[in-house]
Amino acid sequence: MCYHSSSKGVAQIEAQEKTCPQCGQTIQTTRTTGSKQKRFCSSECKRNYWSDQQCPGRHEERICRTCGKQFKREHGSQRHCANCRAERAEKKASRYGVKTCPQCGRTFQTTTTEYKRFCCRECTVAWWSAHRDSPNRKVASKRARTVRQYRPQGIAGYQKPPRVSAKLESLRLRTQGHTYAAIACSLGLSVNTVKSWCLRAGMAKPKTHEPCVIPRKITDPEEWRERLHALAWARGDHPKQLRRVFLACGITKISSGADFLCAVVEYRLKMDPYNGDVYAFIDWNHKRLKWISWDGSGFCVGQRRMEYGVYPWPSTKMGKTLELSEEEFSFLISGTAPDKRMKKQESS
Repeated sequence: MCYHSSSKGVAQIEAQEKTCPQCGQTIQTTRTTGSKQKRFCSSECKRNYWSDQQCPGRHEERICRTCGKQFKREHGSQRHCANCRAERAEKKASRYGVKTCPQCGRTFQTTTTEYKRFCCRECTVAWWSAHRDSPNRKVASKRARTVRQYRPQGIAGYQKPPRVSAKLESLRLRTQGHTYAAIACSLGLSVNTVKSWCLRAGMAKPKTHEPCVIPRKITDPEEWRERLHALAWARGDHPKQLRRVFLACGITKISSGADFLCAVVEYRLKMDPYNGDVYAFIDWNHKRLKWISWDGSGFCVGQRRMEYGVYPWPSTKMGKTLELSEEEFSFLISGTAPDKRMKKQESS
């Protein structure tokens, strides 16, 4: 026992021998009166001990999945020993760099962003055609499809003219019908840049049909149906009485299945869902609609979502249902609704 003098007085120091609870090593500690007592031999043992308390068995010994030896893992996600991890890292690094094509024998350079085993597409096809029984053939074809799917393809045979800005050239190519990805790959730009230029210039997605303009102020069902009938005739879709289509006026919960919609037809609309007619319903935001029909052996369920605008739909003031022809219904679901500017003109 010894004594230590300080400004506050004399403090008694006691020398003790303790065992580290993590590694079992014997440590020599001194305990000063009023201070904390040392418990672990190092900060690493302290960190591992408390991590094991939170996640029991985190640092215990495991069996390597490659060589089968036991090793003590440093963290919970290790499944291989140190030697096997080094070999796997070296093997992964050898996949990139200067390689030799196994088909033609030419050397080529690979980067860390893509994995290539052959120098060109012709060598790839020739090699796997000769090795059809290889177990890695399906894996290689799947990897090739994935690379082709996410790699944008440029415009075939395109050469950028000199002294032309990239913005004007992208707008010119967009007017010719090329996609954003093809334009960006040909000019060496990002897809978002080309898309923003085209949208600011007013080159939005072209509409394939004339807008289906039916004012919301119409509450008479006969007038609403005549307006739709006139628009269908004006576009050239001459209505023919094939099957009757009944629109359920108002909003219906269409997230449920065909059983729920059959119950709506039978109990709310007071009609027979098994008579072969088409029954259509609209969602609360007027962007999604669903229809069902009986074909003799089961129910056919169809669903459609509007990308631009909303679907015109009769309100509950017109009654429970509104009858249409099949051609009129096809025009209704294929026509696009007016944009915001047309709605403002209509309201004014």
